[in-house]
Amino acid sequence: MLRQSDIAFALFTPVALILARVFVAQAAKTLIAQGALLGRRAVVIGESAEMAGLTASNLLISYGLTELFRIVIGNDCDGEGLSSG
Repeated sequence: MLRQSDIAFALFTPVALILARVFVAQAAKTLIAQGALLGRRAVVIGESAEMAGLTASNLLISYGLTELFRIVIGNDCDGEGLSSG
């Protein structure tokens, strides 16, 4: 038989979890916008077509990386690069 404390815990926990995630996400966005949150330093290597879509904020949000510098490899003037198979 469920006690009142068990029911209260079952109702309160999901709400608290969602509120905590919203708060942490907003805090992380603010810190990233201010430049106060840094990721692991990385040298990014790839073709120019691949590098065009990578921004500093994209690397930090998606991969937790702070770009030191990037190295562009290959000559993809014909639209075919290393990943074209």
